[in-house]
Amino acid sequence: MRHPSFHIHSYRQFNLTQWPRWPIPVPYWRLYYHNRGGACIYFKDKIIQLLPSKYYLISPNTPFTSELRHPLEHFCVYFSVTGIFKDLELGIYEFPMEARMQSKLVSIKSFRESNSIKTKLQLLAILHEAILNVPDFSENPPDDHDNPSIFSVLELVENEKALDMSNLALAKIAGMHVDAFVRKFTKTIGQSPQMLIRKEKIRRACILLHFTRDPIEEIARQLHFCDRYHFSRVFKKERGVSPAKFRASLDG
Repeated sequence: MRHPSFHIHSYRQFNLTQWPRWPIPVPYWRLYYHNRGGACIYFKDKIIQLLPSKYYLISPNTPFTSELRHPLEHFCVYFSVTGIFKDLELGIYEFPMEARMQSKLVSIKSFRESNSIKTKLQLLAILHEAILNVPDFSENPPDDHDNPSIFSVLELVENEKALDMSNLALAKIAGMHVDAFVRKFTKTIGQSPQMLIRKEKIRRACILLHFTRDPIEEIARQLHFCDRYHFSRVFKKERGVSPAKFRASLDG
């Protein structure tokens, strides 16, 4: 059984004075908490009021817009989880802010200043608890005991250690002939190795565009694209917008 792995991309707590969001989705999770009412999210035909009695979890690739009626304290965590989710529906999940969760949030207020192991573990505890509350994640992912070589390659891709590898190189790692490897990987995972690698490269590109100031040319180089123009074409095909527009849309 593959074990879930949490990757925290960013943690922020600040006074929110404006919050216009474009409906451009991101391929990672968001956790939101506000200390007072006054903000809302528009998702499909719903208006979700963000209340201090609740915290909110937004699944990857969920498009939404938002509105802020007056300033408030905005707590947000951006993170990814690998190893357990399959065909998760787009959605915004609301959970009651219980005393136990509230105490963890209070302890994290000094996260950036203290950088303590205890506080980091508190942050991970919040994310674990939040994810366990999601009602429709898959508790029965594909059994890796039947395909250990395939899942060893999958883990390399998910951990960004195979983003420049050919099918031949991946097949050697799996100890298989390249044609047999591609067939078995595609049947087991549901997409070809190179399709998955392209998806992971674009997911990583979204993270770099959001959480670093690296120039787009540098991001293209890091992710083994020929040049910025090749990267931009692939990115727009996968995400529906250019890298520059994706970066400009991100404000919380």
